[in-house]
Order: sequence, then C-alpha cells, then structure tokens
Amino acid sequence: MASNTAGWRVAIGLGSNMPGDQGSPEAMIRAAASAVLDLPGTQLLAASQVYATPPWGVVTQEEFRNAVILVATELEPLDLLHACQHIENEGGRVRLQHWGPRTVDLDLLAAYDAATGEPVISGGCWGEELILPHPYTTARGFVLVPWAEIAPEDPLPRVPGSPAGPAATATVGEWLAQLPEEDTAGITQLGALLTSPATPGEAGVDVLKTTATSPGTATSPG
Repeated sequence: MASNTAGWRVAIGLGSNMPGDQGSPEAMIRAAASAVLDLPGTQLLAASQVYATPPWGVVTQEEFRNAVILVATELEPLDLLHACQHIENEGGRVRLQHWGPRTVDLDLLAAYDAATGEPVISGGCWGEELILPHPYTTARGFVLVPWAEIAPEDPLPRVPGSPAGPAATATVGEWLAQLPEEDTAGITQLGALLTSPATPGEAGVDVLKTTATSPGTATSPG
C-alpha cells in the first residue's frame, strides 16, 4: 500500500483485565493511551469512557476494562502497529492464552485516509500481521460500545472472516445496533479514560441507554 502524505485517522481499542507495571487494569489502559499520544506525529481526536466488560472468547476470567481512542497520525498503519506492540511490551504485557487474560492490549480497529475519509481495506498487503478493518470488530460489543460513543457514523466495512452484518459497509452504530442483546449485556460505563477537560469524548453519550430512533443509533440492551 502506498504511503499517505495526508496522514491517517485511526481507531485503537485498549483492553486489560490484569494489573501490570502501571497498576490496575484501568491504570494500564490509561497509561497505554497516553503512550500512544506521545508517539511522533500523533494527536488525540476523541477518547471514549472506560467500560467494564464481560470476558469474550475465554469466559472463565476476570472482567475487562476497555476503551477506544481516535487519533490522527502521520505514522503508516504498520508502523503504528509496531509502535503499539512496543507500548504493550514496555507496559509489561503478559498474555497467557489466546483471548485470555492480559495486562494490556492495543488493537488497530480501523484506519481512514485523513484527506478523503475512506476506510483502509488492507486486502492482504500486510499479510496476517495487520488486517484492516480488524476482522472481529463487528462482533465485539466491548469494542463497538465505546467506539459508538465517540464516532457512531464511522464507516466500518466487513472483511473476510467478519460475521455477516447489516451491509457490506455499515457504520459503527449500525453494527452495534444489530448485535444480539447478550453481546452488550453487562457492559457498564465507569468514567473518563483521560483526565484533560479538553479531551473529546469526556462527556460522551452512554450508548447503552440510547433509544434507537434511526439507523446507526445503538439500542438499549434491556
């Protein structure tokens, strides 16, 4: 994929359910978010609240703390992935099993051309190392809930390996609205991810309590 001189807008998911070098799971994802914002040419666009979420995949483990940040960055997506992996390692990442407990996890969920707003579809250009959009994003309430809080209209194409959805390309809010209720049950909003009063998303809408009035608006899980 050719480099993009205009830069990128990238959604990054953060998660933890084990204490680490920075303290509690909440402290771990806050420290990871701050480290992302310290990367060269990278600025915060929006930050969701922190959410308590039930475990996904391997369910016999502690609940998670999750959040999503949107950043503008000059880093190419693969370079950003490597930088996020370095942040994980510097944070003392421990991952005992696939979809199991971990001290800190950073996932590139989707990237958009900063000039056109078009989503990046990797199409194998980075092999298995980086697939964009992330193929599991559309099925994960713990990703879609915080993302829909700050950017419900972001387009999110379905990629091979993703579950079927409302359309080949739907918005984040539309993907969330079609999730089964059990996929958002137990997700609760805890408070701000970042403490700066100027941080976008600090007073974000609790999408779990929003009544659907149009496509792209999340429904209450009941």
